[in-house]
Amino acid sequence: MPTFFAFDDRPLTWFRQGTDEFMSDGLLKAIRLNKHYLQSPVDDLWSFYYVAQWAAVFNNTNFSESTPVPAELMELRRLIAGSEGDRLLCTREVTRPPLDQTEYGQFLADCCPILREWDSILDRLTTDWKVAKVDLTNGNLYEARYPYFRNYTNRGVLELLQLVQKHFPGSLSGLSC
Repeated sequence: MPTFFAFDDRPLTWFRQGTDEFMSDGLLKAIRLNKHYLQSPVDDLWSFYYVAQWAAVFNNTNFSESTPVPAELMELRRLIAGSEGDRLLCTREVTRPPLDQTEYGQFLADCCPILREWDSILDRLTTDWKVAKVDLTNGNLYEARYPYFRNYTNRGVLELLQLVQKHFPGSLSGLSC
């Protein structure tokens, strides 16, 4: 079993907890390769993205007994519940514009622009994290990691809120930071 490290460098024996479909690619790869892995806020943000993508793909708002789920959407549902490669194919389909509402339903078609931009934001955040975490290899203590984790958490949440505000103007009115 792989060993993961907490903030204070005490090894933790990893026991699988969570759902593969919602785990970040980096975490899934580490589990598959049985390697050490520093789980970061970026992994958590990807998990949140995959939950949102799943919810959009499995939304049945536009379908009923008289309006069955189209074959294209059924295929997407199969992919998102499959392997990592299948999930990647689903994400690729969902983030390519535009989705035809007759093939995928109005709800998923409406979610497509947001998911596309959010995926792009998380790709940039992941790239930046890979560069930043190199600084953490020598000082594996909580004090060394905390500022990085806090920075990436704040950045990821802020960029998501800005995306929501862009697509739903006024939706965040009344909130103060």
